[in-house]
Amino acid sequence: MADQVQFVENVVLIDLAGFNEAVSLIKRFFEDHLNRKIDDLDLQGWVSCMAMDAGITAGRNRVQVIFLHDGTVSDLSCCSAPPLDDLKGMGFTSSLGDFTFSVISSEGFASQENFFLDLMHIALDSVEVKRLVLIPDNVAYGDKMHEVLHQTLPEIQAEKPKEIVCFFTAVQDKPLEYKCDSLIFSMMHCMNINSDELGFIYEN
Repeated sequence: MADQVQFVENVVLIDLAGFNEAVSLIKRFFEDHLNRKIDDLDLQGWVSCMAMDAGITAGRNRVQVIFLHDGTVSDLSCCSAPPLDDLKGMGFTSSLGDFTFSVISSEGFASQENFFLDLMHIALDSVEVKRLVLIPDNVAYGDKMHEVLHQTLPEIQAEKPKEIVCFFTAVQDKPLEYKCDSLIFSMMHCMNINSDELGFIYEN
């Protein structure tokens, strides 16, 4: 199934379980520390913010956002978004370009880890893809993903150069051959958490 995906120039691969855990973790953390209810994540707004963090600038870009799940986790948590089944094929247009959503299940095919890494390989090998954004389940296989990229990127970049951006919730303390950024700030912005509320972080 993965090898039948038709890519565009900007591809975002999102592990749904890892994404849900990140959203829930950030929401609980700020509700505990700010002592107020935090808005659910505005999915469309977050996708736009994340795309800008990934280096996409205003223009006629095409951005393909692909959610991967294993059948046991098949809904978006703490998000202002339609049900996952309704999200398939939906899209929106902003100053950055045209965004489309896809949803792919690994159920009955492979483990979620292998499915994510297989689709990552296919995207890396695609001449159509110029920028690949990766949002894995960092706890489950983030180290494995880094190892695979460390081994494969030199050849990929020599033959089919791409911009690779990986988003995590934790600081990476290893040397990386690709751009690494945090999910936290884009999610904060789209949960209506203001920078002037963050004094408790600096106090600690």
